[in-house]
Amino acid sequence: MLDPAIQNFLSERKESWLKKKIDSKTTAEQERELTLEANELFALATWLPDAAKRAKQLSLVSHPAKFSHPSAKTSSIIAIAEKNADGFVRTGNTANQLDVFGNAAAMDVYKFLSLALADGQTVLSHLEQQTSTIQQQFTLPSASYAELAASLLTIKSTDTDKAVTSDIVKQVYFPVSEESYHLLSLLTPSSLMFTLKQRINILRFSDEAKAAREAKKKQPALSRRTGGNLFINCCWLRRHQTAKHQRLKQPKRRHSLSTRIPPPHTEKTQYQSTEK
Repeated sequence: MLDPAIQNFLSERKESWLKKKIDSKTTAEQERELTLEANELFALATWLPDAAKRAKQLSLVSHPAKFSHPSAKTSSIIAIAEKNADGFVRTGNTANQLDVFGNAAAMDVYKFLSLALADGQTVLSHLEQQTSTIQQQFTLPSASYAELAASLLTIKSTDTDKAVTSDIVKQVYFPVSEESYHLLSLLTPSSLMFTLKQRINILRFSDEAKAAREAKKKQPALSRRTGGNLFINCCWLRRHQTAKHQRLKQPKRRHSLSTRIPPPHTEKTQYQSTEK
């Protein structure tokens, strides 16, 4: 039996496809033919093999280069770090979904892999664990489970063994000795930025924050409890806008392309010239 989440996903895509095809000029016969075509296109046995082929057009990453420049093409990086109770919002300390970038036309594959099945685990998680549940769901006459799983999991493949950077990504020279250095490419931990933004939004707009502000108005002595807003109000709103944002990443669009960064240091600094 097909999992309800998968069935609903395919049904929604079928209805969306039919809405684009059927209009006031469509005859009853044409509508019937289109419905039959949609039933075939969005049956799991037809749609899934096609989705598996398109999965390679997407890449899951933890640090996308697209934040530095929309045309940057670098290796897909998935950073893995151990969790540590050090109080920092950093890789390893937050349970975040990986980011995705690639062809926007294949974004439905990412949405499919992100579906939570009846047991609460996503399709991607089941594939990584090779569970019997996903094997039963993906037993199709049109393709083998092994082929489907291998193709779908390419979305999470990394190429760190032959890492490639780009000259349009921000880079810094990091000295390792007096006569040598490493050239480091700076990548953005996008999921961490969104986690931080969500926490700031909770501090600012949650019911608890609103209640605290009301209490502060009535009792000024409570201002210390809401002191966290001092940092938030000093933040600038940084927007990552680009004409190619549809090809960048799904989570970034979901979070309105905005993150918060501290304001720049405005104090003037004197630099001594090395020229003679």
